[in-house]
Amino acid sequence: PTHRATEAAALPNGHVLYIEDPKGLVTEIDETQKVVWQYKTANASLVSAQRLPNGNTLLVDDVATKVFEVSPAGEVVWSVAKPEYKGQAMRRARRTAQGTTIVAVQKAGLLLELDATGAVKNKWEFPNRMPAHALPAPDGGMWIGLAGPGEVRRVDAAGKVTTVFAGKNDAARMAWTSGFAPLPNGGLIVSDYMANRIVEFDAKGNIVHQIKNLPWAVTSVGVLR
Repeated sequence: PTHRATEAAALPNGHVLYIEDPKGLVTEIDETQKVVWQYKTANASLVSAQRLPNGNTLLVDDVATKVFEVSPAGEVVWSVAKPEYKGQAMRRARRTAQGTTIVAVQKAGLLLELDATGAVKNKWEFPNRMPAHALPAPDGGMWIGLAGPGEVRRVDAAGKVTTVFAGKNDAARMAWTSGFAPLPNGGLIVSDYMANRIVEFDAKGNIVHQIKNLPWAVTSVGVLR
């Protein structure tokens, strides 16, 4: 009860990668729940973990306000600190196909795109909307999770909004979209953190299924394929 998983991700090999906070521990388990890899960092608050195609793991430490990458051997091979965002709730980071890194700074209402040197290549502002997660899409666009009220926006490479996954009325409207996973049919599975529910949308943004009144808040969601 004193620890919480801040993110859980389904890996292509059928394993699951998850974070335990405030342990500063990220763990990979196989289908039998056997631990096959771990990385621990002291005095940290890990809030994001992404397994990269090269086998490294991209992490975010909210206490140190840094984004960093570790090898399977646990060596830090890339690290960028952003002390100017101390206390602004740095959240999930994701690597793009172009090799840049997109990280959400929730309380600042920002998405930052960092290049390999750590410089800010692009910045997107969402005043009072508290983005927690942005997922790069294969076409160069993104899915962007926002709060207050909650929604996930699908944008194309030009930044144009193509689909909004939100719910159509007060009863169905999302509260805080802390995590989401695209589906092969173009739909989306979304964790609605503040509403204690998981929602499935179709490709047009309509709610097709939801699990409500969960006894715990869901910060992230993954889809095993």
